[in-house]
Amino acid sequence: MADSEDPALMYVVEISRPAGGYGGPWWATGNTGAPGQVVAALRELADRVAHDHRAAAATLRCWYSYLVQWSNGIVLYSCDGVGHPDTAVAELRRVAAGVIAATRPSQQPSFQRPRPGSAGGASR
Repeated sequence: MADSEDPALMYVVEISRPAGGYGGPWWATGNTGAPGQVVAALRELADRVAHDHRAAAATLRCWYSYLVQWSNGIVLYSCDGVGHPDTAVAELRRVAAGVIAATRPSQQPSFQRPRPGSAGGASR
């Protein structure tokens, strides 16, 4: 469940079993949570897929589809592709990084420099 302070995100991950002719669905999962929870889940899935596909031959390919959206249905990140399982893992990690970048608080300083002639600014 999402924290009341964090906006909820929903994610769906689908990856096929690696095969010469594109295998059937292998991973199909989704959930809803706060951005930090979604990032953790996506990273864990990437690690698990990487581990399970470690021995996949270079010629085997899979399809993948990733979707992350806000609770109001606005899509934050979506991608579909075909490639070696390593490509699917790399893209899943990019999705997690994209969620971090899109949901972290601004890194801008919270103060503003006083303007000359205003209170607190340099006087003449």
